[in-house]
Amino acid sequence: MELTKLEKQQVILEHKYHPKRKKEMLIEVMTPLKEDNDPIWASVHKIVKEHQPKEVDDFNWGNTTTMNLLTRLIDLDGTNTPIQSIVFAFVDKEDKIANAMLSMSILIDVAENTKVCDIKTGTTMTGEDSVTIYPKLNISLATRMEMKKLYSGLPMVTPPRPWTTNKDGGYLTDICKSNIILGGVLKQHNEPVNYEPINYLQSVGFKINKTFFETVQDDKEAGWTTDARGKKQKTGYVNNRQITQFYLDADTPFYFVQRVDNRCRSYATGYNLNPQGYTYQKAVLNFAEEKKISNNGSYWVKVAIAGLAGHDKETFYERLDWYDKKLSKLVQRAIDTKNVQKCTLDINFMKLIEEADDEGYLFEATVINYIEAQL
Repeated sequence: MELTKLEKQQVILEHKYHPKRKKEMLIEVMTPLKEDNDPIWASVHKIVKEHQPKEVDDFNWGNTTTMNLLTRLIDLDGTNTPIQSIVFAFVDKEDKIANAMLSMSILIDVAENTKVCDIKTGTTMTGEDSVTIYPKLNISLATRMEMKKLYSGLPMVTPPRPWTTNKDGGYLTDICKSNIILGGVLKQHNEPVNYEPINYLQSVGFKINKTFFETVQDDKEAGWTTDARGKKQKTGYVNNRQITQFYLDADTPFYFVQRVDNRCRSYATGYNLNPQGYTYQKAVLNFAEEKKISNNGSYWVKVAIAGLAGHDKETFYERLDWYDKKLSKLVQRAIDTKNVQKCTLDINFMKLIEEADDEGYLFEATVINYIEAQL
């Protein structure tokens, strides 16, 4: 069946930006080592072949496993990491326990007899024993910059494929194919889950809250935050604005692939945009399908606004009273002048945003939506 124009755009997005493409890029880095029989490749390949199970008669098993191991190690980019993070990653076996034991044996041999990594024991901050991989392979600056352009779980510009089995649904292409169950191979299974509510959730379209996005800056976009030990670290959200702008410019509804945990709680796929993300991520999203507000609906919007302003423990009557005293005149002035900023740039409104604290973004976005719904 021929793809629609939007489906073609979605296929391009998945191939161009999905993080799974990272493996293709890493394979491109390692392939010359294989073709030239570089000492790094040769030393690891020799150890892998020595560990090849007797029941495995696949001629390419050694090459495939060596490539998987080296790409996993170079993907760490010199960053020390717990050994369990890659122990299931590079040996293709059905038996998970046998896979873990074989992977561990290969890694220990590689660490002892090659120059690609070390393995050391230590103690975690909580006093528990740990085993850590110290990789010695690094990614070039050019490759690292290309990888930064890859984004996890981008929304789809077409409705996701309905889930029909645990492995069939969601994104359109194989490069983005995933299991509906989160948590990795230890938690995934083939038993059917209730697909109907999951498919309904991922059929709901979204759009960018244009006025909010163009007037309100996300604090996390600064790129740095402070962890529990007072150490500065990158937030990982520096590309948020670029991605959000892309979906605003696309001017078409977009959708979030839904997956579930092993208790069947549903989660939207997405890192930079997500309706279950932090407050700015939620505030910048609107439903694509708009509904006209009735008088009864207007009442509940006012109650919700008061709740977001920090009055969620009060009665509905008290919340409505708060809205009438604090916001009613500001909102009406913006409606009368057909200018949202007559409310949002008012000093009194800015104070209300500060008082809303963690929900400040959602509070402001909801007020903007309420005003624009009446223009």
